[in-house]
Amino acid sequence: MKNEERTLNKATGLKEKANNNSLTASHSPFIVRDSILDTFRYPAAIFVLFTFAVYWPVFFRQRFFWEDFFIVDFPARDYAYYMVAIKHTLPFWNPYNWGWSSWLADPQTAIWYPTNLLQIALASIFQPSAQHPSVLWPEAMTLLHLPLACMGMFVLLRKQFKVSGAAALLAGLTFGFGLRMIAEQNHPAKIMQLSLLPWECLLLMRSLRMPRLAPALGILLGVSFLAGQPQVFFFIAFFLGCFTLAESFIRWKEKRVWREVSKPVLAYSIAVLLAAGVAAIQLLPSLELANASARAQMSFSDASYGGIHIGHLINFFVPKFYGENPGYTTPVSAIVHEHTWFWYWEAEYYWGMLPEILALLAVVALWKKRTPDDPKSLYLFFAVAFSIFAIVFGMGKNIYLQWIFWKLVPMFDHFRAPNRMIWFAWFFGSIYTAIGLDLLLKNRDNLKKYSRFLLWSCAVFVGINLIALCGLFDLAFPPHEIRAELWKLILPSLILSISITMFFVLFLRGKLTLRSAWMVVTLLIVADLLYFDFRWYRNGLDRTTLNDNNSRIPAIQALTLSPNPKQHKLLWLHSDSAFAKTVNLGTILRLPIEDVQDSAGWTEFNPVRPLDPLPLIHDTTKRMEIMGISTRIAIDGKVDSLPNSLPFLKLYHEWSIASNDSEARRIYNDTLFDFSNNVVLDHEPNITEGTAALTDTVILSEFSENKMTITVRVSRPSILLVNDLYAPSWHATVDGKETKILRAFTNLRGIPISEGEHHIELYYDSTAFDMGWKITLGTLALSILALFIGRKQKNPAA
Repeated sequence: MKNEERTLNKATGLKEKANNNSLTASHSPFIVRDSILDTFRYPAAIFVLFTFAVYWPVFFRQRFFWEDFFIVDFPARDYAYYMVAIKHTLPFWNPYNWGWSSWLADPQTAIWYPTNLLQIALASIFQPSAQHPSVLWPEAMTLLHLPLACMGMFVLLRKQFKVSGAAALLAGLTFGFGLRMIAEQNHPAKIMQLSLLPWECLLLMRSLRMPRLAPALGILLGVSFLAGQPQVFFFIAFFLGCFTLAESFIRWKEKRVWREVSKPVLAYSIAVLLAAGVAAIQLLPSLELANASARAQMSFSDASYGGIHIGHLINFFVPKFYGENPGYTTPVSAIVHEHTWFWYWEAEYYWGMLPEILALLAVVALWKKRTPDDPKSLYLFFAVAFSIFAIVFGMGKNIYLQWIFWKLVPMFDHFRAPNRMIWFAWFFGSIYTAIGLDLLLKNRDNLKKYSRFLLWSCAVFVGINLIALCGLFDLAFPPHEIRAELWKLILPSLILSISITMFFVLFLRGKLTLRSAWMVVTLLIVADLLYFDFRWYRNGLDRTTLNDNNSRIPAIQALTLSPNPKQHKLLWLHSDSAFAKTVNLGTILRLPIEDVQDSAGWTEFNPVRPLDPLPLIHDTTKRMEIMGISTRIAIDGKVDSLPNSLPFLKLYHEWSIASNDSEARRIYNDTLFDFSNNVVLDHEPNITEGTAALTDTVILSEFSENKMTITVRVSRPSILLVNDLYAPSWHATVDGKETKILRAFTNLRGIPISEGEHHIELYYDSTAFDMGWKITLGTLALSILALFIGRKQKNPAA
């Protein structure tokens, strides 16, 4: 009897499944059926092929990433490879760019992110004799995160929002290849973290109902932090926290028991704690130096740097209104105005004209039909509210909502570029693009019901593009002049808006079948993505060529050929036009070269640089001489020698004490102050002053990136100046006995020694790192164990 029931149930189930498949086929006439897309192999293949189709010049080494990639990311990848693969040690310190802080304590180096470690392994295998890894490794690793982002959005939409496979596929493209991703391609850390956002949201939504998945979310969040860019991680964590509170609020409105209401907050709290543990290997060393960095004290003006103004919102309608980079851009006179045209690529949050209309359609159609059983409408209010908040916050001091957070909410006073909060409007936009597409093409009744809304939306896009093409927006915003050849930027967008309008008109009149409509929608979205111009990487000069060209400069060749090249520093002043060609050259060439725009603020480009790295002296030349700069290349190419510059190692027998900045300024700017005979210290050295003797000697017997060995012979107590930046993790031993390193000349190293011959060792040993890697390993083991136990103990019926 039981066997007969099983047979009957099985037959009934097969019949229902067949009926469902028939229904799906009739309602989803796209050429790729949902049953095929459910396997996830096909969408993954489509996303990867799309990546190769648009970025093949990079993979075939005909084009290269530009600007910040050359300035920051590739030098970091190169130095990590040099230290790990060649020197077989960790890169705790980088002496070749001496304006920076501890290398491994800088979270933007991102050495612990899995694909960055993979680059080192692959380069070691395929380039075993190379001194520098190919620039293609970090470029390829960055680009492969784009299909990962697409796939994350696809899975999120299919699993949590229950949209059709075809709609999820197209929405995945709008997220993975939206203009935000294209504009950030030279910032690998941002690409990596944004590509993980849909996966984090997926795990969050699942852990809200199944807390046993919180460890998985914690691991992913921790890995995301390791990708670099703490601001991106913090904004994402803040967004996920708000999402969690929204879920608890929804449960409270449904009058559920407090246990159910508090469960989301508990699950996310566990995930955040585990994320901190996973990230401890990078987090703790970064925190060790955070309070001593330039980001420790940010004014609201600094924090709001990069905020958009009301005019930037036109980018939601005309994606290239503010230009493209490199190539045609806005006038230089306009770029300098932060409140008007500055950072135009940072204001790009456009994910497609038709997708934006579809997302708005979903909001309008679902707004009055929000039900607790439908995930499409359940989070609609939060999505709209947070998107509005993100845009207003992103306007920085143009609206001042950011000021409230900067003033009252912890951590918000450490980050600039508030415009990056608008990422989440683009994220939700991609989600509701898929929902709107399903509403439109699965039910013709919706097409007729919202026909007026759709046509008015098209009219708005066409109208704004026409106004932009006529130059009226140029006249409305500073510098109040119409740009030459503006039509080249706007015309493609205008044509697209007209094409979308024609599509809706034809569809409304029944001239297109559902299958044809799907195909036209696909063509319009893909054409829009291609209009973004994936050639933003159009730089045709690679980092290796730049290095070769720069290394031929006579001053650099002289430094290379000098008897002790690592003990002589070169300062290269340059203009903005040469910025991407010079910064971090010292790291590449393994020489102490600092590339800056002016001699007064040569460390301004690193956000985690020491807060006070330079002696507080008005005379620029003396400041450089104290820092040990022996040669300077001026902006005009002229080479200056500074014969009075301090050597890398020097013995002092006289010193002054400056326990605060005002005292230091008084000493430095005294006309009688002689830095060649008197060293400024932050504490008393507990030795007596004396006089120099001809027999005093100091020899650097061993030099490596993380360790130095010095032999000293002095007839009187002395201060040994080591002309390198001070950092708390540098330690010194004199004849095997631990000795405190003093701050010399504000931010260099001074070691007190007694008379006689001594063996001195300086070594980098970070207590924060030692504790951090142990916490990371322990947290990973605990999280994986919790996931395994949770999987074993879950209720099969659930």
